[in-house]
Amino acid sequence: MYALRERAPAEDAVKRKKQMANEQFDNDVDEAAASSRPAPDMEIAREVGEVITHMLGDGRSVIDPNATIWTAEAAEELRSRIADNPILGSGQGQWDKLDQQLKGAPREVVLLAAEIVFLREHPPTSVLPETRRAHVDGVLSRIDPPVTIPAQMSR
Repeated sequence: MYALRERAPAEDAVKRKKQMANEQFDNDVDEAAASSRPAPDMEIAREVGEVITHMLGDGRSVIDPNATIWTAEAAEELRSRIADNPILGSGQGQWDKLDQQLKGAPREVVLLAAEIVFLREHPPTSVLPETRRAHVDGVLSRIDPPVTIPAQMSR
């Protein structure tokens, strides 16, 4: 038992060194990426990074951190509302159609749709931040009580 106690501080020191090395590597990679990419691309990466981190991590919404939205159930519900309920024709725009398809949807599904809209509209540099915000706000209008788009998603 004594030998285990003696090794624990040494093992902790090794773990700390590895963690520091990993952090330094991450910083070096970030700096290398930033210097090799156009500034607008890096800004897009920063803006969507938090959403993607939650999407691949804890599944929580950036808009409403109390809601877990990146789930198979929410994705299937959203898919079903859109793919199984197509609104054909050119009488309405895509946003009006999506609004109808989200009518009565659970909060998590509407939040998921809003964050997908946010991600969808980032790559095209022709989409103005005001337009992107208006589209995300339009999707979020289905939620009661209302939510506010966080600052990092409003740029």
